[in-house]
Amino acid sequence: MTDNLVNLVINSYKEINFVQKADKIFRFTDLNNRLTAFEKERILSCFKNLGYVFKMKSTKEFVNKQSIGMVEFTMSFNVNNGVILPYLYVYSNGERVPYDYPSFVFTYKYLKGDFETSMEPATVYTNYEEFEIIVKEVIDVYMEFRNVFLAKLNH
Repeated sequence: MTDNLVNLVINSYKEINFVQKADKIFRFTDLNNRLTAFEKERILSCFKNLGYVFKMKSTKEFVNKQSIGMVEFTMSFNVNNGVILPYLYVYSNGERVPYDYPSFVFTYKYLKGDFETSMEPATVYTNYEEFEIIVKEVIDVYMEFRNVFLAKLNH
């Protein structure tokens, strides 16, 4: 069953054209002008503006968990020095689906079949408006992934 769920994760990413969507998200690359100040309340406010409640799990990690039946999706954003690193974890019956690449960057590299090419940080925000744009685009991808995953699981 575990292998089936891992394949379901991979196939759901493929079905939503994750690489193409990630190319759009990964367009924010202005590392020289990134917003290095860290304002926890401002970041939480940005999530709230988008209609989501995220909790601060650690110093710079923000998490949203959503349970649907026996499946839990955990969307996590590591926010550090003006760079956002999104992660998506899937749990079934309380067990984490052992998909090796919960990081959007590594999912992107895996689906492209290219772990060798170095990537510059590509989800860099220079202000909180860009932060919201990036987060919204990532959440949109997550929602599409979630819907496809659940449809395939229940099919």
